[in-house]
Amino acid sequence: MSCKKLWDSRRRKLCRLALAAIFLLELVIQYMLNSRLESPSSADADGTNEGFQRTQNCPASVLDHKGVYQNPILRGSVWDKVVLITAANNGYYEMLKNWEYLASVQGLQWAIAALDQDIYERLGPSRAFPTNSSFAISNVTSWRETAFNQISCNKLRMVLGILQDCDLDVVFSDPDNVFLKNPFAHDMGQLIQSGDYDYIYEINSAVSNTPRTYVEKGEVTIEGQRFEKFEVAEGNTGFHYLSRKSSWLKKLIKITLEQCASPDNQLDDQVLFWNLLRQNLPYRRCSESKVGASWVYHNAPKKNPERFGDILSICHLDPYFYKVGREAPLSQNQRDMVVFHANYVMGKPNKIKSLKENTWEGQGWHMSRFFG
Repeated sequence: MSCKKLWDSRRRKLCRLALAAIFLLELVIQYMLNSRLESPSSADADGTNEGFQRTQNCPASVLDHKGVYQNPILRGSVWDKVVLITAANNGYYEMLKNWEYLASVQGLQWAIAALDQDIYERLGPSRAFPTNSSFAISNVTSWRETAFNQISCNKLRMVLGILQDCDLDVVFSDPDNVFLKNPFAHDMGQLIQSGDYDYIYEINSAVSNTPRTYVEKGEVTIEGQRFEKFEVAEGNTGFHYLSRKSSWLKKLIKITLEQCASPDNQLDDQVLFWNLLRQNLPYRRCSESKVGASWVYHNAPKKNPERFGDILSICHLDPYFYKVGREAPLSQNQRDMVVFHANYVMGKPNKIKSLKENTWEGQGWHMSRFFG
């Protein structure tokens, strides 16, 4: 082959490579433009641009920790609009550190609702966001004390602020509700990703030492049609998922907070919230059925805005895997638990004892993690 022909051949190859590179670059640019246009952070669910304006009041610690996972690859588009929140005052600092350790083992990230100024200064604005000083309580409190009710209502108030100001869904966990496995890779994560539910929660008083068996039945008539309804014991506001898209859910929280602020109120946020939900709001609850080895969550019916409008769609978590402290779990249950909530005991020492004794090999609490 002559030098001229060799040069012409190489020039044609280089030209083809250059054209291919330009084509790929155009595809990448188009993809980036489409991603920005379609990003849910650029608009509200109703298609307006109010979401951007509202996030101007969103705490930096919340925006910086949205996405649930520390690893950006694991977040994806689903988790980009979800933030994990816990809350504590300075009296519960050790409990908070224990919760954070166990959440970090699962590769999660979170922001902290600081319930008093002392813990906010201790944690800093990169990790926490402050409460209104008029609602701050610094000491450890016990169930049904006035201060306990004030703290519990304040946590709900701070969650509402995120729903409204940050345009994010919230998964809230008390610091005595520890993650023994990753709930976002389990039932809770699947329910959130389904998009069928406005509110997902831990059952407060259920006892279950057998997986996938907790079923309660009932009926309700909505617009002439009969559907399943479940009048179970209240859910626990110490571990729940709340969707930013539900106007009913925000109304429910606002009314709960109004009742919290009443001078005659002697109830915590949980009792008020659930009394209101069951008595005053149109809602549907998921039911469960055992299909082979699978646990099938479904709504009766699925959300249908054209027919039912804005009806609150709620679903509870399987109490075998998402356990509260009402009854000691059996050894196999301890191995299988995703979450354990050390409630049904009063005072920090008893909560620490519960976390030690009711989790497999005491993994729910181990203070040596905080030293050395």
